[in-house]
This record gives sequence, C-alpha cells and structure tokens, in this order.
Amino acid sequence: MALILHIDGGSRGNPGPAAAGVLLQDDHGQSLLEGGFLLGTLTNNQAEYSALVLGLRAASRVSLDRPLSIFSDSELLVRQLLGNYRVKSHDLKPLFEDAQRLLLQFKSWTIQHIPREDNEAADALVNSALDCDEDVVNVQVGDLLPTLTPRSETSTKHSKPTAPPLPLPTSFPDQRKNYPVVVRVEHAPTHDPCSVSYPTGTEFTFEDVIPAGLCIHAAAAVLNTVVQLQQNSGSSANPSVSVKCTHPNCQAVFKIAIKQPLADSQKDH
Repeated sequence: MALILHIDGGSRGNPGPAAAGVLLQDDHGQSLLEGGFLLGTLTNNQAEYSALVLGLRAASRVSLDRPLSIFSDSELLVRQLLGNYRVKSHDLKPLFEDAQRLLLQFKSWTIQHIPREDNEAADALVNSALDCDEDVVNVQVGDLLPTLTPRSETSTKHSKPTAPPLPLPTSFPDQRKNYPVVVRVEHAPTHDPCSVSYPTGTEFTFEDVIPAGLCIHAAAAVLNTVVQLQQNSGSSANPSVSVKCTHPNCQAVFKIAIKQPLADSQKDH
C-alpha cells in the first residue's frame, strides 16, 4: 500500500513568518496526518524544503517499505531533488541534505511537480497556521506528528526563533565512521561527448578523496550522493542509488553503494 505526501511551504514577507503544510494519506485517500506547522522566519524556498523534511519524517513513522509518492507545487524543489537543478543557496543546502538523508531511508519514492491548484489542501494548511499564529493539526493518526526543535521557554507567541534547526532523525547519529562508497559503471559513456573511456563494470572507490580516472562531469554527478551515503553509513538502511552523468548525451549510468567492511570472522579467511 502506497503513501501519498502533499507538501507546501510559504512565507509572508520572503523572508518573513513562515509555515509548512503536510498532508499524508494512504492510497485510498485516508488522511494519516493533516497539519500546518509554524517555522519561524524563513524564505519561501526554505519553507518548501522544511515542509518536505517534516513530511518525510511523518511518512518514515508509518513505513519505510511502502512506496512513497511526493507532490509539490515548488518546481525548484522538485527539480533540485531530481538533480535537474543545482542547489546554489547556502540557506537551502542544509535542508536539501536533510531531505536527501531522509529519502535514502525509503525503499521506493517518487516526487512530482503539480500545479498550485492541485495542491490546495497543503496550501490551506500553511495559511491556517499563519492565520492562527500556531500549529494547526486537523488529523493525526497515531504518533505521526513530526518534531521540530522545542521552542525556547522565553519565546512568546509573537517572538519565534529565526530558522529553527530541523534535527536529523535519531537513526542518523551525528558521529559515525564513514565507510568507503563504491561507484560502479552500470552503463559505459558514449564516445562522442566523452573523452574518458571506462567499460561497464569499472568501479571507483570514494573514501576521503575523489578517485583517479573519473571524469569531472561524472564526479559532479555522483559526489553529492556519495557524501549522503557516507553520512548514512552504518545504519540499517544502506541502499544503492543509480545516477546519470551530467554531461549532455553521455548516457553513462553509475550505481552507488556503501562498501560494507568484512566481519571479523571473514577477515581470518
């Protein structure tokens, strides 16, 4: 059974008071979570990403094995998550990285850009929270409420912290050994656009530096995913991710996965 996640974020002032709208449903249209959440002072784009992070946290509490379909009316967010646009804003990079780490937990997910009129329910949750100047939760099944960093005891209703940090889920400790990550050529590059030749099956191992022999376009395509997998290393969910080269018409495809260390019993043989 699939999970359907509609998200929206908005800021009145850009930057200004911001809120996130999260609508999580099962594939029968039954709502599991409908909530609008105050975020403090953020830009519109930060609010959109914050809504995604909160929605992914809620979905992860339902199931990591069920397919997750994400819908957003932010073309920037969707294209950045799909790798079509680079994340240039320093304000968005931490939220983008949080979202990627969360997405790596799910066995299967898709994200789609939709028109604003098809995202009215999530947009209404944003405006409801901003109008009421407090979190508004219409539906909550079980313990699905995503958690923000607790607000200061001294903050008032009209004095909320600016850009409150969205902490990583507990399954991703801050301190952890980073395992090597292997990038394997699943589809060799075509010869016309690419001067580098490596056949299907070639492997490059990333540790602390970029391995020799990988072209600059391929390195740019895989590097962010490599870093995310390293930060996720050691958790119970270590998926493989397929990435295409960024060079036009290259056609090269790389499969990226953590290289798990041998168990002590295997090292002796």
